[in-house]
Amino acid sequence: MSGRTDDEPHEYGGGFRERLQAGTHTIFVCRVVDADVGDRTPMIYSSGGFFDGGALTALR
Repeated sequence: MSGRTDDEPHEYGGGFRERLQAGTHTIFVCRVVDADVGDRTPMIYSSGGFFDGGALTALR
């Protein structure tokens, strides 16, 4: 398994180990064997909304 789209700031390689249902969500447990990170900031999901990770401030 590997994954990358133009909209994602990362790339990964590995394999699925387990798929778990958690209410309305699906959790995928994977074994990562290779990873790469680009220079774009990550998208953050919190409290029902998406945020630009580069615009967030650190918690103190």
